[in-house]
Amino acid sequence: MNSFYKKYKRGAESGFSLMELMIAIAIIGIVSGFTISMYPKDEYKLKKIVRGISTDIQNTKMAAIRANRNHAILFNPAGGYTIYSGPGADGIWTGAGVADNPVVKIVNFTDYAAGIAWDTAPPAGVGGNPVPAPADGISYAVGAASNILILNPRGFCTGGYVYLNLSNIRYAIGTFTSGIIILRRWDGALWQ
Repeated sequence: MNSFYKKYKRGAESGFSLMELMIAIAIIGIVSGFTISMYPKDEYKLKKIVRGISTDIQNTKMAAIRANRNHAILFNPAGGYTIYSGPGADGIWTGAGVADNPVVKIVNFTDYAAGIAWDTAPPAGVGGNPVPAPADGISYAVGAASNILILNPRGFCTGGYVYLNLSNIRYAIGTFTSGIIILRRWDGALWQ
């Protein structure tokens, strides 16, 4: 009986004290804080706008299908884009005809973060650019109209890319004419 009591008592005294647990949790918190702060904030900001553009392209495509009429996204070289639900009474998407187009949404990059811009000189590298980028970083064009992505009620659209850059972090968002949306990131050697 005496040996049982000693064994039981020793088991009750073993383990971690509250102070030891608090120190371990504090160390884990400090280490995770350093890890999180090391994630590039510019990468996060750029990913946010890239996701926003790809989501807006998908939503605009679905709206065109639901409404059974063309919708468009006009990319502004100054940094942003406007989504239209139709070309207006004059049937013109761009230029002077934009004034009567029904606007669904206007996005300015300054609403997301300072410094985000169209990438006017995306790198070529191994694998090359998805599509050679013009001077404004937007490769969409329909006839004489440039910088416009038109999505039709069958889910098809104009093909092209827009290139984004923030602190040398580069992304390309594009569409095939089949309506497939492509996101690519420049990893320093090729587009992934």
